[in-house]
Amino acid sequence: MDEFLKTGKKAQTCSIIWEETKIHDLVRKIYVKTKDRKKKDDNKEKKKKDENLERRSKEGSQESKTRDDDGDVEMSNSSDQLTPTNRSTVNEPVSQLPFSPDLIEKLYNEKCQQIAETRIELTKTIENAKSVFDKNNAQMHLPLDLIDTNCNEKMHRITLLRTELIEMIEKANNKYNELKAFQ
Repeated sequence: MDEFLKTGKKAQTCSIIWEETKIHDLVRKIYVKTKDRKKKDDNKEKKKKDENLERRSKEGSQESKTRDDDGDVEMSNSSDQLTPTNRSTVNEPVSQLPFSPDLIEKLYNEKCQQIAETRIELTKTIENAKSVFDKNNAQMHLPLDLIDTNCNEKMHRITLLRTELIEMIEKANNKYNELKAFQ
């Protein structure tokens, strides 16, 4: 249908579409509706991406913490951070780094909260199941230790990821400052 609408040539493989006008009209309507729906979906996705970029830009423009090699925490105004509206000297857009230590901490805290909530839910579920099994004089082999072990492993893993990300961000910020100060 796409080829027919663009060039006017009818495909040989679907000759029944061209013989029957009702079928041809229905196929055309389906094609047009599908194409319109795809455009709307693409526009929605583009709008969502633009909103996310704008949100990240706003988060990045707030003050951020940086750590020195000696462990001290310094507050710096992030007005010198890259933003999508800043331009380089050759008039090329400069991309914004979407991550900051504050953003990583926020995500880390959310994940810790999710793990804690999951731990509580699983513990309650197992305790309820055990009470049902006990009432029926049946044995249940679901140790609560397994939940703790699993949740502790997840906490350890996200802590490692957080540490790695913060170190990478600090290195990137240091390189950025080095490049900025370069003469």
